Amino acid sequence: MRFKRYLNEQALIGLRNYKYKSGEYGVLDYIMANWWNYALEFVPLWMAPNLVTLTGCGALLSGFFLILSYDLTMTVNLPYYYSLYAAFNMFIYQTLDAVDGK
Repeated sequence: MRFKRYLNEQALIGLRNYKYKSGEYGVLDYIMANWWNYALEFVPLWMAPNLVTLTGCGALLSGFFLILSYDLTMTVNLPYYYSLYAAFNMFIYQTLDAVDGK
């Protein structure tokens, strides 16, 4: 085995016996589960999970570029609706990211 020069025997045994165990759910997972299940009904079945997350990433990027187009130096105070748009896009991203696992 080519890993023997990097790992000792005990590490190789541990690597062979490794089983993935997902982490515990957070508080928001229990609160948002109903919303995510509802939002899942609007995702077409032909859409791959990675495409769902990529769509959410596009929403985040649209908010970023909108803010960047307002001020390239990022030093000027933005109108409140720019922040609302960015917050909405963040919500869309987290929803689509959660839905892709379902």
